[in-house]
Amino acid sequence: RCACDCGAQKTVAGVHLRDGRMRSCGCWRRERIGLAALTHGLTNHPAYKSWRHMRDRCENPRDKKWADYGGRGIRVCGRWTKFDNFYADMGPTWAPGLTIERGDNDGDYEPGNCRWATHAEQSRNKRNNVWYVGPDGQRLVAADLARVLGITQQVVGNRTRAGTLPPGWSKA
Repeated sequence: RCACDCGAQKTVAGVHLRDGRMRSCGCWRRERIGLAALTHGLTNHPAYKSWRHMRDRCENPRDKKWADYGGRGIRVCGRWTKFDNFYADMGPTWAPGLTIERGDNDGDYEPGNCRWATHAEQSRNKRNNVWYVGPDGQRLVAADLARVLGITQQVVGNRTRAGTLPPGWSKA
């Protein structure tokens, strides 16, 4: 009967102890196999899930969002095909509640074009947003114009169609 360094006890043949075949209860082997299989240890991290979804949108034609990403030519840069590189570039700035956003909606997923953003920030960076230009050249999406004017987005849409936006404001 032997006591392992990990605290477990195991019965082993004396010959296995003498010839060096038995060095632990099996914990050493399990640990070594676990370390060999471990790539980055972040599979459950939200940044990993963002990376996985980003790759699926761009590379998997069966993904439900592929048509809006890979189907229109949006790619993931070569460096980011490995999660370790993606995490080195983007991981340090990740925080709860953020998802990956491309600054240029027609650009690829790459370090110079991506950042972490809230859903509210991302909603202002969509291809189907309606933009308005104010008297001072300020550009606002419909949601922000509605907030500035103290009305709902629906009223902004109605006034746009009726041509009755406040003076100086026009659809871009």
